[in-house]
Amino acid sequence: MANKYSNMVESKKLNKLIISFTPQLCGVFFLFQLERNDIMNNLQRLELETKGINLSQSELTIYLQENEMQPFEEYNPQSATSKRNIYRSALSILESVANNPTLMKSIKMDDTTISDFAESIQSRIDQLERKIRTLKTDEQIQNESNFFILFGD
Repeated sequence: MANKYSNMVESKKLNKLIISFTPQLCGVFFLFQLERNDIMNNLQRLELETKGINLSQSELTIYLQENEMQPFEEYNPQSATSKRNIYRSALSILESVANNPTLMKSIKMDDTTISDFAESIQSRIDQLERKIRTLKTDEQIQNESNFFILFGD
């Protein structure tokens, strides 16, 4: 833990040094940082899933906690349960937007009507519901077997 903290402090010092040194090198350093720090937390993953819907961090946190996730824990892309809970959180957000006409007006794009937006959000809700139903949890995957007993004693 101390090593990770010291690396973050060194990284911040290097970041400040490069910013004060030249703006041209700053962009290169940030690209390097993005490649090095590809770890994402649950809150960032939910924001990625719901791009275009601007909610506060506290609102997103509530949606995650309602679906048994902690916002600042590291997102595990190999975990079927994590993926399923992110989709469930995104579904809750979309349902909230669909149930709030004033919010729907503020999110819609300039070139679409509200009815077009309502149809597209409803199709996305249906798509997420199907995806959630087909996704298995980590426990279900672990308990699966490749054989079954056809006849018992």
